Amino acid sequence: MTEIQWHQRLHWRGAITFLLLLIAVEIPFWMLAWSLEVEDPERAMARALGLATVGALATIVLHTIAASIYMRRRMDATRRVLLGSVAGERLLNRVPDEISLLVDEVGDRIHEMRASMVRLQQERGRLRALLEGMEEAVLMLDDAERVLVANTVAEKLLHLSKNYVGGRLSAVCDVPRLQAVVSEVLWAHEPSALDIDFMSKGEVLHVAVTAYPIMSGENATGVVIVMHDLTQLRRLERVRRDFVANVSHELRTPIATIRSAAETLSLANLELDPELREFLPTIERNADRMGTLVEDLLVLSRLEAAGEEISLHDVSLSAVFAGIVDQCDPFARERGVELIMDVEEDLPRAYAEEGALTQILQNLIENGIKYTPSGGSVTVTAHRKGAKRLRLTITDTGPGIGAEHLPRIFERFYRVDVGRSRDIGGTGLGLAIVKHLVRKLKGKIEVESEPDHGTSFTLDLRAYRPEKAS
Repeated sequence: MTEIQWHQRLHWRGAITFLLLLIAVEIPFWMLAWSLEVEDPERAMARALGLATVGALATIVLHTIAASIYMRRRMDATRRVLLGSVAGERLLNRVPDEISLLVDEVGDRIHEMRASMVRLQQERGRLRALLEGMEEAVLMLDDAERVLVANTVAEKLLHLSKNYVGGRLSAVCDVPRLQAVVSEVLWAHEPSALDIDFMSKGEVLHVAVTAYPIMSGENATGVVIVMHDLTQLRRLERVRRDFVANVSHELRTPIATIRSAAETLSLANLELDPELREFLPTIERNADRMGTLVEDLLVLSRLEAAGEEISLHDVSLSAVFAGIVDQCDPFARERGVELIMDVEEDLPRAYAEEGALTQILQNLIENGIKYTPSGGSVTVTAHRKGAKRLRLTITDTGPGIGAEHLPRIFERFYRVDVGRSRDIGGTGLGLAIVKHLVRKLKGKIEVESEPDHGTSFTLDLRAYRPEKAS
């Protein structure tokens, strides 16, 4: 409504009000003036006041009745407008006033709310379609661990009871480990990722769980859980691991027989053609290589076995380095490579397992010696990394590794240079074994290398702290 229309409305209502007051007040005084001419002045005055009072009361009553009827009609029209009635809109638009303005404002807010509700419903539909289209199970809970949202995959995986929405997780789902994860994330305000196992219909399920807190300021208002069922993958990995272990175990005997037969023929004073005798070293060399490959496969299968953990304790690095030097230094001198040990004085003891740590370092150092040309060097450094960690570095001056190979060098049977690796005698499993051993020690290993600039392996281990170990 424009300002001119507003003022016009005020002038019209003022005129009506003035006319009513004029009728209520002026008429009695006209009658008073007429009475003064024909009657006693006192009686005329009393009559005039009475008529004025009656007129005023009648005016008020009529105005109240008219206003009540008008307001009732306007409120009915307003109610119909709020309910979406077109007839109500026509009635309100017929005589615009303050109620119409209020209804217009409320109507605008209602239209905005309806549009917002439509958008929210659309977003909810998209979110539901997204959740239902995921292969992972998704679960959302509030800060009281009540279930708010769960997709179909989560319902099937956790076998949620009926009417689970709004129920506590402990009441609708019988997976105590998952409940512990939710409580931990709500308390710590930090995401958590781990694998859990639980029984479901007589079957053990292996599930990878990732939980994220929903933060509002500094408070956690809920948790979002994403679960991926790894049961089939774990089953396939177990079948593959068992197959490799069984085949490797069965190959031990024939390989040992071949090696023994070749050694016997070499040592026996048998009259063999010179050409046949030349094959004996080849047979021995390849039998030894196959034996080493089988042993590495068995070690790797054992490390990958689910549930097998290494017992960690305090380990003296000085003793480990002394044993490695005794084993690797003769090999280094034979190949013309200098082995340098740079160990920090008063180095703390490591929280590890001596056999596993020795195998890791020996594997990395021997690899460095094998791939470093004569005249080069392999340097082993050890120093503190803060109060809780130890850092060991094995650096060689070999040919280096291209950047495209670095992400895959810890894969089994992966070789940067296949021909060179076979000539040296590698099995392609050494770094895969190193990776699994480092994981068992709760450590971390990284590699840096550039072609023609050597290779550096960095191993981070935990320092031994008696209060934590106990």
